[in-house]
Formats: sequence, C-alpha cells, structure tokens
Amino acid sequence: MLGDHHFAGSEPTEAGRQKICRILTEAPPHHRIVYVHRTADPQVTADRVENTQRLVDQLVVHGHKPQVVATSVPVPGWPAEEADRVWRKFESSTPEPRIPISSADISTE
Repeated sequence: MLGDHHFAGSEPTEAGRQKICRILTEAPPHHRIVYVHRTADPQVTADRVENTQRLVDQLVVHGHKPQVVATSVPVPGWPAEEADRVWRKFESSTPEPRIPISSADISTE
C-alpha cells in the first residue's frame, strides 16, 4: 500500500517507486495489487492512482499488469523521517560501553 509519504503531490517519490517495484517483483502474482491510500481530495487520489498505474505500465513489459486501486484502509507503518528521528534520539541517549572493573581483575603485583 502506498501512503502519503510515498508521494510528492500526486507523483510517486523514490520511496514510492521502490515500493511499487517491490510489489511487482516480490509479491506472489495473485497478490500483485497496488493500493493507494485515499486522500481528503478525490482529485489528488485520482491523480495518484493514474500516475501509479502509468508507472506500473512502464515497469511491467510482459504479462499481467497489476491493478492500482484506491483504498481507505489505514496505511501500516510510519514515515521514514519519523523513524529516523526516533532512531537518532535512541542512539544519542545510549551510554558509551564500559567494561566493569572487579576486584578479581586488579593485580596486586
């Protein structure tokens, strides 16, 4: 499924194009349907479906061309920018690794 973060306006972004390619190559043939999440503006949704179908038509040279369908089902996942922000915050809060010093490790020579 393609969500808002897979489009710049009504054109698929690089992430959107990669997602479409993954659907076309990795999904079992009977599951190769590209779903486009509906927006509040029906024209934007229609443009996204049309542009996505055009890209699918360019990528599939031989064989069955998968459908592109608008859907209201919520998009799973979250935008990469948000995931990156959370990861960077996690990384910045991780303490430096330290080897604990125990009395057994200290030599008395």
